Amino acid sequence: MTEPPRLIENGNEVEQELLGAALADQAPSELLAKVLKRPPLTAQIFSFPKSLRLATVALTLSAAAVGVFFMGRAAGPSENIVLVRQDAETASVQAAGKEGPSARAAAQPDQKNTSAILTGDPCDGAPVAAGSEPRIDWISEGQIHTRESEGRFGTWFVENDGTGIQVPSSAAKWNFEGGEPARLQTSGSRFKTWGASIGVTLAGGGCYNAGVYSGIRFEAKGPSRITVSMQTIDVVPVEEGGTCRSGCYANHRKVVQLTDQLAEYEVQFSTLKQHEYGKESRFDARRLRSVIFQAAPEDTPFEFAISKVKFVKSSGAQ
Repeated sequence: MTEPPRLIENGNEVEQELLGAALADQAPSELLAKVLKRPPLTAQIFSFPKSLRLATVALTLSAAAVGVFFMGRAAGPSENIVLVRQDAETASVQAAGKEGPSARAAAQPDQKNTSAILTGDPCDGAPVAAGSEPRIDWISEGQIHTRESEGRFGTWFVENDGTGIQVPSSAAKWNFEGGEPARLQTSGSRFKTWGASIGVTLAGGGCYNAGVYSGIRFEAKGPSRITVSMQTIDVVPVEEGGTCRSGCYANHRKVVQLTDQLAEYEVQFSTLKQHEYGKESRFDARRLRSVIFQAAPEDTPFEFAISKVKFVKSSGAQ
């Protein structure tokens, strides 16, 4: 048997004695006694002078911190982007602005617009309406998801401030009212904070350029008074993909009185007024996010139905 020269010639006392005992097929009794007599590492450290003990502890903590830093660096930027996107989605589900509607159904904005949160204006590269297909909803076909047209791909949602009862409680429980065409119907008890609403996103919760249009038209019946809001990216919090940092959800809106008979209503963008409590921003139809139909607290209890929602162009629009 060839003896490993490194341990025999260059090994320390423990290595040499262990190898020697193994070659002689003998128990290393003397070595074992020596090892057992040695104090544990912690005891050795605390036998150092105080200044040396502090230096040893500091060196150990510094090494650990360096290790954590390089582990984080090794993760790469893609993992960090995923976490930012996940946090933005979670915040959008939990949001509760003073005016209300945070478009909870849009909690998963499309990837293109989410990336814009990290790089610049969320409306960079937004879908642009051509003005040829103004229809927004597909309620008559029993669809809460809008059919993709002119870059639109939204979803209807139900949302309220939690101080009352709204029926349905979510879009998944929507019962389409009979008749032709079908209508989205909602009703509710008294609400105390900002009220209750139904609405539809226009680009998966991201920005939509409807600059070619001058307003919206829809059919509705009550009896109820509702607030029609055109929510832009600029009143949506940054963490939800918007640009607002304070006084958010101050939507641009118009109050409409509905009767108990189905009728057609039109809201021109030029007639919208921003909610007075929030941070002032200019309405820009090129930066739309959602169309919202809301019952404010003073208009509750409520009951109304919506159908045939579409964009319109004024006679002077190009």
